[in-house]
This record gives sequence, structure tokens and C-alpha cells, in this order.
Amino acid sequence: MLRAVLEARRTGRLTVAAFLAAAATAAVLLSHLGRDRTFFYDEWDFVQGRRTGLVDAFLEPHNGHFSAVPVLVWRLLFATVGLDDYRPYRWTLIGFHLLVAGLVVLYVRRRMGPVLGLCAGVVVCFLGSAWQDLLWPFQIGFVGSVAGGLGALLLLEREDRVGDVLAAVCLGVALACSGLGIPLTLGVGAELAWRRRTWPRLWVVAVPGALYGLWYLAYGGESDASLDNVRILASYTTSSAAGAVAALGDLGLDWGRFVAGVLVALLGVRIVSDRGHPHGSWGSSSPRWPTGASPASPGASSASRPRAATCTWERSSSCWSLPRWDGPSASRSRSSGSSPSSPRSRPGPTATCCGKERPTCA
Repeated sequence: MLRAVLEARRTGRLTVAAFLAAAATAAVLLSHLGRDRTFFYDEWDFVQGRRTGLVDAFLEPHNGHFSAVPVLVWRLLFATVGLDDYRPYRWTLIGFHLLVAGLVVLYVRRRMGPVLGLCAGVVVCFLGSAWQDLLWPFQIGFVGSVAGGLGALLLLEREDRVGDVLAAVCLGVALACSGLGIPLTLGVGAELAWRRRTWPRLWVVAVPGALYGLWYLAYGGESDASLDNVRILASYTTSSAAGAVAALGDLGLDWGRFVAGVLVALLGVRIVSDRGHPHGSWGSSSPRWPTGASPASPGASSASRPRAATCTWERSSSCWSLPRWDGPSASRSRSSGSSPSSPRSRPGPTATCCGKERPTCA
């Protein structure tokens, strides 16, 4: 058991180091590839029309997108570095891009393990099919929306008030970066609506969604949105998914549709097979409480409840991953001893997984 824990920590450290090396390499490569570029097209709209002004400069849509966050970033760059040097603008985009890659690593790592998390992050770092979003600083709007959506999904896993508030802020940022924040917000809403126990937390989506609705009523009336677009929504969605899958493997759009269909079918099978699982949805990293110590158990005192999964077995794609270490404070609490009624002072309970007894708490 100890050897497995040490090996898991070693693997985790190696994958983190490998990702940092890949991110640094991607930053240098992107900086070099964009060395001969300068302000282009939509960027001049910000240079000429958004450098001054107050409320309207931030709230007026750009091509139908709510772009308050990109305008804020660009105005900070106008005030600090001016227009003589384009490199700070490109470096800002690279920072946004690497933030997205890091969030992808965290999201996949918690569900599929550190190795697959590293693979996903490296693919995003060097995603050549997205070259326009990686070399054109104006695209911090789209990249920022993706970062906000991923941040919200990760913060929801805290399952506390602070995490929910920060998740709502992230969704607000995603919506204020570009229209790409809308499907990301809907995705977070679907995540919360999937299980009845998370319905009370739907305010995380409702609050930023309502604020976006107020902005749209005041400023978005001239956008291209219309009910007629509903007719082509299904076709547009499937083509977008096919294009995204095709971009990952440098495939044609027809192959992208085929692979996307296979992935959707596999996902549907997995969701249906996991609906009855007592620990929640696939890949959930919520705490696994020992028998008799569930926070919902009647009469269970706060002293007898384990803190948020200092040592839990988290689900991976087919089994359970190794325990997670929550830092030196958790180690000190274990070494100082606990009361006889504490779950950690008793022999660790087990759970059956893949035909074997697995400890759920050390």
C-alpha cells in the first residue's frame, strides 16, 4: 500500500514537471511564430473605439459579443505598454492559452489520472488547428470564455459556498468575454441539473445568466440572434463537434463526424450505466464517506465526520485511483491522533471495486 502511494506521488510529480516543460516550450514556440505580426482587423476597433469612454465602451457588443473583459485587458495594455510594441499583447494571449491548458490538465487528471491529464494538456498546448486563437491576441475573448467555463466546473467540485460563489464569478467572466460563454454556462447548468441533490446550487448559473440577460436586453438588440437560428441549431452543433474532433487528429470533417458519433454513443452508454452508482456521476471527485459517518446520517455529530476526503479513493475510467494528499495540515492532524469516535482512529473501511476490497479512508 505504501509503495503504491509513493509511486502515485512520484508519477504525479513527473507529470506536473512534464506539463510545465511542455507549456514553456509552447510559450517559446508561439512567441517565435508570431514575431512578425502586428495589430490586425478587429484589434483596430478596440484601438480606435474602446481606448476611451466609460460604461458604453465596456458594454457595447462587438460583433454581437459581450466583450467587457477583453476591453478591460486591452485598455490595461494601452495604459501600460501603449501601441509601440505588439509583443505584450501576444504574451497576454499566450498566458490565457496556457491557463486553459493547465485547467484541462486538472479537469482530466481528477477523472482519468495524471498521465491522461498530461496528454490532454499537451494536446491543447500545441493545438495547431487553433492557430488563429493562439497567434492573434484579439482572441483572448474566446480563450477567456473557455478558461472561465473550465474554472467554474473545477470550483463546483469543492461543494462549498466559497467554491460556488467563485464558480458563478467564473461564469460571469466567461459570458463577459464572448458569446462562447453561453454554451459553457448551459453546460455547467446541465452538470448541476443532472442530480437532484445539486438543484439548490443552480443559482450558480442563474445569477450570471440573469445578468447577461439584462445586458442583452439593454445592448444586444442589434445582434444576429433570432428564432430562425433554432432551425439550424442541430446542424450547427453537430458540425461544430465534428470540426472539434477532426482538429484534434488532423482529420477531415467526414471522419470528424464519424468519430464524434462514436464518442457520443460511448458517453451515452457510460452515463446510463452509471446512473445508479451510489457515488454519483462518472468521474465525480466528491468525498467517499465511511459507513455510518455520512454527513446526511441522522445523529452524526460534526466531530465524528471526516473532513473533505483527506484520503479517499477516487474513481477513474474503470477502477479507483490512489489516495490524495491534502497537505501538511492534514498530515499533522493524523499524526497528533484523533478521538476514539473519529473515523480515522478505527480500522479503515473498505469498498468493493473491480472484485477487490479497496480502502476508502486510511
